[in-house]
Amino acid sequence: MGFNTRLTTQRAYEPPVKLSQLKVRNVSFSVTENGIEAVFSYDPQLNGRPCRKGHNKDYNNISSGFYGKDILNETAFLLKDGQKGRIMYNGRFSDYDTGQWWYEQTAVNIANISYEKFRSNVFSAMDFDFEYCKLAVLK
Repeated sequence: MGFNTRLTTQRAYEPPVKLSQLKVRNVSFSVTENGIEAVFSYDPQLNGRPCRKGHNKDYNNISSGFYGKDILNETAFLLKDGQKGRIMYNGRFSDYDTGQWWYEQTAVNIANISYEKFRSNVFSAMDFDFEYCKLAVLK
């Protein structure tokens, strides 16, 4: 009976990384001529519940893994030089073998700034230019 809680600690500082090094569930980044495009995707076969529906920007793109799928796959925001953004989402997960379930909430912060301008307090120094929030009511 009951449920299990997991506590994830916040890291004080990590050096900047290249976009190609980022591996974040449900979020992808690409460099465009206008800046950094942040895309939020939610495939119910790979992620927790509840299922999220919405616009799939790659529905008709034959070369995309999201081709023809009725899932949420949309541009969260486009960061121009010097801008910061945050993506927040949550989910309810269960273990296939034990049936035990848990909740997860994720916040992804990204800044489009040069290495020279990067400071360890870049995300606490001022507000975000964009915030994309897909927090569901979890039961």
